[in-house]
Amino acid sequence: MNDIKDYFTGVKSTLSGDFKVGVYGSYTVIEALKDLVDYCWQTYAWSSGKISNQAHLRQYHNNVTVEGIKIDKNEAYKSDIGQWSVKLNDSKKASKSKKTSNNKIIENTYKVKLGDTLSAIASRNGTTIKALQQLNGITNPNIITTGQTLILKGDSKKSNTNSYTVKSSDTLSGIALKHGTTVKQLQNLNKIGNPNKIHVGQKIKVPDNTKQTHNRINLFINDI
Repeated sequence: MNDIKDYFTGVKSTLSGDFKVGVYGSYTVIEALKDLVDYCWQTYAWSSGKISNQAHLRQYHNNVTVEGIKIDKNEAYKSDIGQWSVKLNDSKKASKSKKTSNNKIIENTYKVKLGDTLSAIASRNGTTIKALQQLNGITNPNIITTGQTLILKGDSKKSNTNSYTVKSSDTLSGIALKHGTTVKQLQNLNKIGNPNKIHVGQKIKVPDNTKQTHNRINLFINDI
C-alpha cells in the first residue's frame, strides 16, 4: 500500500491547473488514498461488500448484458464524480446553425462523435431525448452512429427533408451514407418496411441539412 501511495503522490505532484487525480480501486485502496486523490471510483471486486465513504462512484454489478453488450453497473454518490463533460461554448462550436435575416434559428445540427449518447447530446443542447427522436426519426434512443447528423431544434411537424430520386444500383445504405444519416432513419422517414426493396425512380426523403460523406473507410477510421 505504501508503494501505491507513493505512486499517486508522484502523479499528483506533476499535475497543475485544472487536472485532477482519480483512483479506481478496491475498498482498501480507496480508504488509503482519501487524502491523496480528488476522485474515488470503487471496484466491485476485492471490496468484500463494504462501501467506502470516500467513493464518488461504486461498481456494484459486473458483466450485465444490456442490448447484447456486456457492461458493469455503477452508482454515483455525488453529482461530480470526475466524469468527462463538454463546455457549452464547445458544444455550440460543434453544432451548425443557419439563421434568417431576423436572426431566427431555422435549423441546428450536430454530428455524432465516438462515445456520444442521445441523452448526453440532448442535455448539452437544452433539449430532450424525445424531441431528438421525433426530429430525427429515431425509434430506439440507444442506437445512434458515429458520423450521423442529428437535427437539434425545429418543429418536428414541419418537413426537414429533401427529396432524393433512386438511381440504378442505389441501395438504401448507400443513400444513407451519402446523406450522413442511417438506414433506420430513412426507413422511418419514408415508411419503408424492407430496406432491401427500393426501386429506380422512387422518391426518398433525406435530411436536408446534412453533409454528404462519400468515404465509408473514413467512418471506420473515426470509430477506431
